Amino acid sequence: MAMASRKMHQCGFHVDQFVSVTGLRQDNRPLLLVADPVAHAGCGSRAATDLKQKLDASVHSLIRQGFAVRRNPIPVSPAIDSNKCIPRLYNNVILENVVRSGQKQPFVWLPHFGDEEALGEFDEDNRQIWAGLGFDPICVTGWSHLASRNGALRCATKVISRAS
Repeated sequence: MAMASRKMHQCGFHVDQFVSVTGLRQDNRPLLLVADPVAHAGCGSRAATDLKQKLDASVHSLIRQGFAVRRNPIPVSPAIDSNKCIPRLYNNVILENVVRSGQKQPFVWLPHFGDEEALGEFDEDNRQIWAGLGFDPICVTGWSHLASRNGALRCATKVISRAS
């Protein structure tokens, strides 16, 4: 793969805030799900547009490096505790790459924000995207209170090793 440009900028604190590794392949290329920001609930388009331009540039770079990319909508919306326009981190998921015994699809734990905010349509859109990719989405509510701190699902987890 080609080396990334020295002028490359990463959006967010961690790549997994805006990019989900799916473990799938499309056209023999690893498939990534990359956030596509949308201004919402009174947030001016500038915050969403700036983030979208950075993520669009990241998508072009990822495609050049051999990845397939699908986009998922994320709102840039006022945080419930600060009113600051903040993106909701739907890409920060916990993903299983195997099907559990008795299940038909692997699970993906997906943060949801519609329990506290008028973001139910984004919850549903992102749930449908993951279901369409062949996963069984498990909705995890309560993330609105951590949005202003860039809190997300994977940030609140610890990977442990289990004996068989």
